[in-house]
Amino acid sequence: MTRREDPLDFVVSNFVALEEQLVSCMDYVPFIEQNECVVSPRFVPILMDACSLVDSVFRHTASEDGHHNLRLYALMHEDRLELEEATTLLLVSPLQFLRPFRGWQDAAPQWWNAYNQVKHDRVGNYAAASYAHTVSAMAALHQVMARSWAFLGNLAKAGWFNESDEQFGEMLVSRCAGCGPPAMPVESRLFVSAIRDSFVDWTTDLPTVQYWEFTERVKNYIWEDEDW
Repeated sequence: MTRREDPLDFVVSNFVALEEQLVSCMDYVPFIEQNECVVSPRFVPILMDACSLVDSVFRHTASEDGHHNLRLYALMHEDRLELEEATTLLLVSPLQFLRPFRGWQDAAPQWWNAYNQVKHDRVGNYAAASYAHTVSAMAALHQVMARSWAFLGNLAKAGWFNESDEQFGEMLVSRCAGCGPPAMPVESRLFVSAIRDSFVDWTTDLPTVQYWEFTERVKNYIWEDEDW
């Protein structure tokens, strides 16, 4: 009997490929405030594929068939995923704090509007494929995977968890027990998101990273940021 390929593995492998393309861009153009509005044809496929995957994951986990838009996805998924307050770390220097779904229950985020503009007219809306929109779209996809608990096993296979974290075993067991997983960080090459809750405190003047069991690599980025 031939085993079917897990479609969620397909999503993760697609993300990894897109992330490698983004890393290649960052080798030449650092992601800093002065460059956020930079436009490049290399950003277009990253933006388009990342947003298309966000849409596909939402659609895959939707309880209703038919036409969906981002406003409907917010109504369907926000209570479960809690994306509104979710923060992702972008592992660059200086460390970046990204909240791609902030306000999405009221209006579509700018990166999603950029996706729709480029999708309908790549020539006329070429400038919408900016560096900032592309990075935000990738952060959004990372959050959707991290907070959709069906992905936990796929992300574990990809090595996106700190296996020395005492909660790692509990997270694996939760998949079979049908209960919610512990709050843990999910770390790819460039992005760090939380399974649930948040490791960033926004009540202070500047966002502050709370102590979670990050890998040493991520801790070094956080410590460097605190030194500033």
